[in-house]
Amino acid sequence: MYKDHDDGHKVVVTTGVLEFIGKITQHIAPKGFRTVRRYGVYSRTKNKIAKEIVHLYNFMMQMSIKNLLEEKKKISQKRKHGKKE
Repeated sequence: MYKDHDDGHKVVVTTGVLEFIGKITQHIAPKGFRTVRRYGVYSRTKNKIAKEIVHLYNFMMQMSIKNLLEEKKKISQKRKHGKKE
């Protein structure tokens, strides 16, 4: 699947196995070729930002799980008190 830049629509493409492997192997760098790792997506600042985003996401997930457990505990306590009365 790819996005057509002319009209902005997504296009689904079906290919055979060998054709797919051929297209994928075009993206493998030649032996001895050095890639530039300090620019664009691979830059240290982008890496640092990505790590901070992942850390924030994990924190938010942990907090949401904690909140869900607290809500469940409150509901179960209300049910226990409701049955006694």
